[in-house]
Amino acid sequence: MVSSFPIIDAVIEGLQDGKIFRPGDDAEFILHKSCFSYLSANGNTDAGGMMAFFIGTGSLPVYYHIYDAQPYLISGFQGYADRFNLKIRERVQLQFRGRERMAVEAASSDYTVRRIGQDDFELLSEFGLHIESKFWRSKEDFLANGYGFCVFNRDNRPASVCYSASIAGRTAEIDVATLPEHRNKGLARKAVGAFVNCSIENAITPNWDCFVENEASLKTATGLGFVQQKKYTFLSVYNKSLEK
Repeated sequence: MVSSFPIIDAVIEGLQDGKIFRPGDDAEFILHKSCFSYLSANGNTDAGGMMAFFIGTGSLPVYYHIYDAQPYLISGFQGYADRFNLKIRERVQLQFRGRERMAVEAASSDYTVRRIGQDDFELLSEFGLHIESKFWRSKEDFLANGYGFCVFNRDNRPASVCYSASIAGRTAEIDVATLPEHRNKGLARKAVGAFVNCSIENAITPNWDCFVENEASLKTATGLGFVQQKKYTFLSVYNKSLEK
């Protein structure tokens, strides 16, 4: 992996859609179609040149997020407060490196866990995740190159889901969601457990990423055996000059 972020490396490897810009010598700005991005640059990068790119290019969205934003980049944006609104937050990256399968029996007889299939996308729309289009190119692309598991109730309605937002370098960026009425029942653990087991079988490392203040997410991840890899700065940029 180039960036340590599967969503970014999926663009670099041509596995998912996005754009790669070269704003300076030995610098690349990788933008995923979901508006997550990453600036790959060496220690001698000219901050002024970088900002000239962000100000001058007309190919960036109004709102986007930059993984692992370095101090010089943040300072550069802060110098143009008339153009950009910024939100600076801290995130933590965790990974599952174990090789023992998890028990994923349903939390009760009212729920079952199964792999996401072709007929499940309409049901999964309740989550508002747009799995087949936000990250992947289509339903078929997700089913062929990604995977996920969902917990369903007795009425075959979805309750909790864990799926791969992207896969690159044998690492899967996972996303987890549970509908409000089904929370605090241990269902996310079942969905993630099934996902982890499938990952082990296919020699893929699950990657969990969340904000440091999201204590519930961190508790779930560490409780399932995910181990912290690093903390990093997550910069959200809103270009006011592009407002209509």
